[in-house]
This record gives sequence, structure tokens and C-alpha cells, in this order.
Amino acid sequence: MSKIQYKRDLPGGGSEFFENVIKKPSEEQRYFDDMLMNREERSSLPIRFYNFGKEQSYPLRTIRHTTQDKFIFHYVTDGVGSFKGERIGRGQGFVMFPDTVDTMSADHDEPWHFCWMIFGGRDAYGLLRSVGITEESCIFEFDFLDKVTEIFEDLLYSEHSGLDMDMYMYSKFYELMSYHKKRYSDRMLGGGVKQGYVRQAMNYINENYASNIKIEEIAARLHISRKYLCRIFIEYRGISPKEYLILRRVEEAARLLLETDLGIREIAYRVGYGDYTQLSSIFKAKKGCSPQRFRALSAQKK
Repeated sequence: MSKIQYKRDLPGGGSEFFENVIKKPSEEQRYFDDMLMNREERSSLPIRFYNFGKEQSYPLRTIRHTTQDKFIFHYVTDGVGSFKGERIGRGQGFVMFPDTVDTMSADHDEPWHFCWMIFGGRDAYGLLRSVGITEESCIFEFDFLDKVTEIFEDLLYSEHSGLDMDMYMYSKFYELMSYHKKRYSDRMLGGGVKQGYVRQAMNYINENYASNIKIEEIAARLHISRKYLCRIFIEYRGISPKEYLILRRVEEAARLLLETDLGIREIAYRVGYGDYTQLSSIFKAKKGCSPQRFRALSAQKK
């Protein structure tokens, strides 16, 4: 029989552990209202689960993940954060793939809330591909927020145990995948060409943000008009290509501030700004604090 253990991590450090199901948390303000359920590894299974939970991040909380043989699903249910340089909010999510090193960071003013699940198994890659999720398309949108919330609530506060819990987890997981599959099928029937343009534009920005990119040039490469590119980009991403470029540069600057000792001028140059004051102004507008303050606050939380 699998041993079930719950853990609550607190922003100040330390953890609380529980061996029995505990009552659902009340609605008072807390950073973490998540119970982490640890599962034994079952290597022979096509899909196996490790743990899952809910998190309300504190401002600027940054996590650098390295996973091995595991996938981590994240569904953002409120607030804003960033992953791979993209700004991600309510109704969006992402998957961290095995053997990759990824950084995710909560917003300063509206730190995100998300539900998450870690799983693996020999069929995991194929299952994700069948719903349109790959390493190149690991960020997704979902229109079943109420179902995500309901499913994770059911899992976290279930009274199932042992084999019953295993079967219950499988049923809830495949219920989630069925919603992904429906949305993927609907998207492929219409809008696939437009989404292809958007993804190509995003890829170009991701690869060339440090240079003097012009949206007109991106549109020309795709053989479409600037106006059309902006319209479909807003339709599928909720922001314009120019805003996406700005956010990509800001998130890369944030990463360099966290992971290097480079000065602000050098970081500004590396993310495509010749004038460091321009970076400082934009960074403060997007992150809620100056680059220097961001670095200092992050150092305090280590």
C-alpha cells in the first residue's frame, strides 16, 4: 500500500508534515495552501505519478527546476508569472520536460497561483504529443479552469488510500487529458495556420531578442502584413508582438540578474537595449522594482 504524506512548505523556510488527511484550509491569506502528496514510484506503469499540489507564490518567488525522467504540469489559476521568458497568467499553463533546466518566477504585483502535478512513465511523451504538448510547444492555454480547480481539490482532499487512490488518480489525470485533447482537436480544425504564424513569430523573437528586431521585418519573413500579424498575435497570445518582445527582454534580464554578477549596462546590452536607463525604466514598469532592487530582493530570499 502506498504511503501518503502531506507537506506544507512556508515562505520563511521549513515544512510541516502530516501523515493523515487534514481538513481543507480555510480562506485566510496564505502563501501556500497546498498539500503535497508523495507517491511511491511504480516504474512498470505506462504513466506513474510522483506528487501534486497547489501553490500561491509570494512576490518574485523564483524556482529553478532540473527534472530527470519526470514531467511537471502547471496550470495557472490566478495572478501572473513567467516561464521561458513568456508572461503567463490565468488560463495558461506549461509543462517542464525531463532533463531540462527551467526557471519560473512569480510576478511582483500579482504573484501567480497554480496547480501542479509531477508524473512520468513510458507512455508520457506519447500522451503529451497526442494533446499537442511538446518540448517546442510546452506552453499552452486552457479553457477548462473550473475543471482544473475541481479536479485538484478532489485529489488533494480525497479520503481514498492505497490502490483506491492510485485508481482515483488515474481517473482524474485522464479526465484532465480529455479536456486537453478536445481543445487540441478543436484548434486543429480551425486556426492552425494562424497559430503557426504566431508560433513562428514567437520563435524568431526568442532567438533574436538581443538584436534590433522590428515587427515589420518579422511579418515580412512570414509573408504577411504587420497589421495581420499583430491582430492574430493578440488573438492567440493576448498581447501584441511588440509587447511580447519587451516581456522576453525583461525576463531574460531578470534571469541574468539572478544567475550572474553582470552589471546593469552589460545586461541591457545583452537583452537588446543600448541604453541601460531604458532597460531600468521598462524593467520597473513590468516587475514593479528597479533591476538593482530585484537583484537585492532575490538575494535576500536565498
